[in-house]
Amino acid sequence: MKALRAVRRRRRLGDEHGFVTAQFVIVIPLVLFAVVAAVQGGAYLHAQRIVQAAAEDGSEAARANNATPDIGRVVALDTLSQLAGSIVTGVTVMSTRRADEAVVEVAGHATGPLGSMTVRATSSGPLERFRPEPEAGR
Repeated sequence: MKALRAVRRRRRLGDEHGFVTAQFVIVIPLVLFAVVAAVQGGAYLHAQRIVQAAAEDGSEAARANNATPDIGRVVALDTLSQLAGSIVTGVTVMSTRRADEAVVEVAGHATGPLGSMTVRATSSGPLERFRPEPEAGR
């Protein structure tokens, strides 16, 4: 009786014996890779936003009336120290002031589960200048 049940069970399974195991061998690594890739993408986007915020803050400070490029660089580094922690490493900040605009460029490396990624951001804007109103009678 038991032998008959075993034969019937084998006939029902047919060629699909072990098919579920094969599915898991293929699907599980793909699902795990998708999860790790999502974490990597999230780490990149987070680091990119931090670097962009630092560049914008530095540019805003460097654009102020009578400011210097060093002020923009210091403000950008301060923003990075407050926001980045260990998320963004190997940071370089370049701040320049031209005749009519201030430019701050920030670059660094963000690490994720699949390795390191380079993140960069640039922010620029016109310089603030005080222009007195012309006298009314002239």
